[in-house]
Amino acid sequence: MASHVILLTDAHEAPAYELIESLRAAGVKTLIEGLREIEVEKALAQQQKREGVRDSEGPPPLAVLYEVVPGADMVELHTAIDHAKAFWPGAPLVACRRQTNGYQSHNLRSLDAKTLKRLGFLAVADKAAQIPAVLREIEGHGGSGELRLPETIQFPVEAEASSLPSKIKFSDLRAAFELVSSLHFSGDQNGAANTALAGLQELIRADRWAVYLFSETKGLEGATLERANLSGARLNYAQMEAANLGGASLQGVQLANADLRDAYVGGADFSNANLNGADLAKANFEETILAGADLRDANLRNAKLNATVMTGAKLHGCELDVDNLVEVVAEWVDFSAAGCGEKTPGGTLAEQYQAMKSGAGQSSSGSGQGKRFFGQGDVLRNAALEFGDKSEVEIESRFENCSISLGTGAVLRLGKHGVMQGCQVVGFGEIDIHGEFKENGKGPGIVGPKRVTVRKDGIISGSVQQPPTMTEFAFEHGCVLRLKIQK
Repeated sequence: MASHVILLTDAHEAPAYELIESLRAAGVKTLIEGLREIEVEKALAQQQKREGVRDSEGPPPLAVLYEVVPGADMVELHTAIDHAKAFWPGAPLVACRRQTNGYQSHNLRSLDAKTLKRLGFLAVADKAAQIPAVLREIEGHGGSGELRLPETIQFPVEAEASSLPSKIKFSDLRAAFELVSSLHFSGDQNGAANTALAGLQELIRADRWAVYLFSETKGLEGATLERANLSGARLNYAQMEAANLGGASLQGVQLANADLRDAYVGGADFSNANLNGADLAKANFEETILAGADLRDANLRNAKLNATVMTGAKLHGCELDVDNLVEVVAEWVDFSAAGCGEKTPGGTLAEQYQAMKSGAGQSSSGSGQGKRFFGQGDVLRNAALEFGDKSEVEIESRFENCSISLGTGAVLRLGKHGVMQGCQVVGFGEIDIHGEFKENGKGPGIVGPKRVTVRKDGIISGSVQQPPTMTEFAFEHGCVLRLKIQK
């Protein structure tokens, strides 16, 4: 969230760990302020109202939070409310109940949500875990007017209320009832997923369905998704270590930078899937279909590739055991950095892989200019460079106020040590940023690219002017972006 919050707490009592941890996990910047003795607090609040000056400078907080402990009296609540209104006028005030053991709060009086709202609180969260959802609602709809809280903190609807549509066919109602009944008798995740898909297909017409399964412990590590249909699902950065995806349908799935170490994916169909940068070490790919899959920069060390189909797969930069390639079934593979469907001529698959790793055979035919490398420590200023179709350019040096033209299918890789300051890159190529790219503010720093990828250590500050076909963007977790995208 873009703004910070203020957490009001009693000067003699620290805020609950659960609340602090919930805010930290949600990435919310929290400033804690302790309330003083009641008499002193009243005097300060009155003085603040008279002077109309805030203690703190900078932007106002997104909200002011106050923990309501069991047994809190009206004087304490009014003190907190007056403090918030005096020091942060206009900021929404949110109450969060502190959870205590049963024997501690059994005989303590707790005010209900309606009473707290009458006192001046905009929203009331019964648990610390609900606070991030409340803050997102405030950030999206503002702090004025009636706040529509998430369902997790709404009171139960009245018994006579119904969520059924006013008009519904008897056949649809029966199908819905049968689906819900069947789900109650599902014994595992796989059975529940297949049952849900089969039932929903009859109730709601759609071109594609995907069911996402989540564990209450550690995400999808060790999950059983055997024969599940995840075609087209977006699972980038998914943590699926040791998961069972045997026989699953995963055509076109997005698994860039995912963790599939030790996973079993035997017999699964990954046709045209995006596994760019994925960690697939020790995974079992026996009889798996990887035709047309993007495996660039993926880690396939110690993976089992017996009878794995890789025709048309993109393998540039991937790490694997050369000896395992003899088990792979492939009419041809694409070892080009651009991954543009280029067939690598001559030699066995193992020989082609070794040539790719050694950097041999990387020059392109026609108008291409091959592979160009600018090493660390070099500085290039005010230069105009032009690279032809399917060229490969790697920059580990410093470029200042340079103009670069990329031909169709060309790839420009800005390495971790590379810096491009005040430069402009023009052309329908691919730009892969591991280092730092900053434009000079005079115009779009990148014009007409096919694809822009910013890796986890990459920094980009500037604007991108897209071509008519629109640019593909990929941003890894941890990258720094100050980016304006123009049509």
